[in-house]
Amino acid sequence: MTRVLTALSAAALVAGCTDPSVDTPTADAAPAAAETGQIETTPVSVTKTYELSVPDMSCPYGCYPTVEKTLAGMDGVAGVRLADPEDPEDGTIEDRRVFVDVGEGFDLDAALAKLKEKSFPAEAKEAGEGA
Repeated sequence: MTRVLTALSAAALVAGCTDPSVDTPTADAAPAAAETGQIETTPVSVTKTYELSVPDMSCPYGCYPTVEKTLAGMDGVAGVRLADPEDPEDGTIEDRRVFVDVGEGFDLDAALAKLKEKSFPAEAKEAGEGA
């Protein structure tokens, strides 16, 4: 398993995430990120879920963690998750959407601006049932 993650991490470093502003972890960091699953946020009572389309989020080892960390650090965010959390076989995220569970204090415009600053422009809409 470790060899597979290491190989995928190396492939992602070479093939994906070519943007120098993206904080791409080393191959050794990939298993730790995969084991944690979700960044912990301050407890928030969820009132709404947004679906964000992030077309430049191509890899699960540098791109998605940057998007997740950026959003999770914002006021009012209860959780962030990939639309399809299965590990991609080729190291490329196919479904480039994230769901963001939010509550009081969340500012969607500020979140989109912060993602754009990190080189991940996104479009948002309210998520439907079952998101």
